[in-house]
Amino acid sequence: MSEAPINLEPTVLIVTTRRWVPTARLAMALAKGGFIVDAVCPPRHPIEMTSCARKISHYRGLSPLQSFSSAIAEHRPDLIVPGDDLATWHLHALYEQAKRLGEKGAGICELLERSLGAPASFPVVYERGEFLEFARRVGIRVPRTQVITCVADLEEWISKNGYPAVLKANGSSGGVGVRIVRNIAEGELALRSLKAPPLLLRAIKRAVVDHDYTLIRRSALRERSAVIAQSFVSGREATSAIACWQGKVMAALHFEVLSKGESSGPATVLRLIENAEMSTTAETIVRGLNLSGFHGLDYMLEPESGNAHLIEITGMAERFGKRLSEDLLSRCPLGRAQTRQCLYSKRWEMAWSKLATGTYPVLLEFGSSLVRKFQS
Repeated sequence: MSEAPINLEPTVLIVTTRRWVPTARLAMALAKGGFIVDAVCPPRHPIEMTSCARKISHYRGLSPLQSFSSAIAEHRPDLIVPGDDLATWHLHALYEQAKRLGEKGAGICELLERSLGAPASFPVVYERGEFLEFARRVGIRVPRTQVITCVADLEEWISKNGYPAVLKANGSSGGVGVRIVRNIAEGELALRSLKAPPLLLRAIKRAVVDHDYTLIRRSALRERSAVIAQSFVSGREATSAIACWQGKVMAALHFEVLSKGESSGPATVLRLIENAEMSTTAETIVRGLNLSGFHGLDYMLEPESGNAHLIEITGMAERFGKRLSEDLLSRCPLGRAQTRQCLYSKRWEMAWSKLATGTYPVLLEFGSSLVRKFQS
């Protein structure tokens, strides 16, 4: 009797809450890298204008976990790739929900652990202060950081660390929840703004005009954000894009930020660089948190020494601005397809190869980190 054929086209489910062009580029790259691509996304997402996705389900901002779990049941993916930070946090919450279901939720738990890494890493990735404290403990260069709960905390922080100070809110992404303050009046105003729940009128406008319901729940429940203060590091901004599997970096590319649309927004033009400290930091973070999937790290590089200060971890799709220069990325020295290596872990094979060309080569590099399901 002949053996059952191996499925050489694993299915990846891209889940996203934002209508970002980079997520569509990611889907195209993964399809070219050998995946069957399905997606969960808001209506009118750029993915819908491509032919790379086999099936598309719509993300529902009022019931995000239900929309994700329903899509998982329908699409039955081998891997899940979040396209933005909010999608990642929804997946973390879905894991906890499935875990409470016991045996009934075991399949979702296994899928999310395979896709994102060790569950113990989830709260560390979400909490900015906790992540930087972890990084400090494992010997990585990070700015001084403290959780700020009230104006008195902010005043104490400023008295010890001076100006300018950087305030950041948990649960924000794309530079939205970041403020640089240069006096106490700016600090108090920024603190109130960052901690406050979304304005109801803003949430309604997003729902009616953009069909984006993600703020409705937070506004209705009056959810407030935790805020951290971070010492300001002058210098050049830099970022890393990382593909990893079970605590091992499979591919990592490092960039200096050359241009941004807004001072605290995503990068629009990047320059590929070599930086040993950024490479070591990526390996240390991935190994220490036992991460899997795609991740990004943000840095500030000191102007004279070039020392890299790690300031944040975030979703991989947010490593690239909406108007990312593909000409720069096309310079990535990936070489031609040359290596194909299989690593076995229970019923799973991970095969990866280096790809040479394409309009989005950094994502092709990531798309080549494949996980394939074997039939027993």
